[in-house]
Amino acid sequence: MTKILNDSDYDRAFLKAKNYLSRVPVSANEYGFNYVQDLRAHHDRVKAKFGGRIKRGQRLGVPRMLVESKQDLDAYIKERQVAVGKSKAGWLRALTMIPKPKRANVASGNFGAKLRDTMWVARHGGQGIATSAFSATRGFVEIKNMLGNVNFIADGAGTLALALGNRDKQMKADLVSYINRTFKNKGA
Repeated sequence: MTKILNDSDYDRAFLKAKNYLSRVPVSANEYGFNYVQDLRAHHDRVKAKFGGRIKRGQRLGVPRMLVESKQDLDAYIKERQVAVGKSKAGWLRALTMIPKPKRANVASGNFGAKLRDTMWVARHGGQGIATSAFSATRGFVEIKNMLGNVNFIADGAGTLALALGNRDKQMKADLVSYINRTFKNKGA
């Protein structure tokens, strides 16, 4: 938009602006276009309409705001990505605290392998905890991320049910694999 405003050929600039503004709703007042000064306030206001999280491809339905410089926008994006990394780092820390399975050849023993390889998450340390207790007949594992349910997004997305369902499938696959190996070894 700044390039359009600074264009010396007024006719060309008008046509470019008309083309651009016909596709994107932009906030304006009687003095011209509004440049947003406080990106966080505007972003928080828009996020609040969607329960605190804007999903990829989500139609916002609000006027877009103009930013004075791309550097301001890039700095804000970087700041928000750090916040996301801190939130996810709690889950990584909790994953590393879960005790490894006793059996040597369990397929799913490398918990959170993809998450561990993500440096922008791993460098934050995280505020996650994991506790476990096992007896001959029962097992108990609890993992918590003190920052992981920001604005109750994880609850709304059904993250707990998804994680438990995935682990249930993995445990069944591990058990079937263990039984098959045991029969194969006994039969030989």
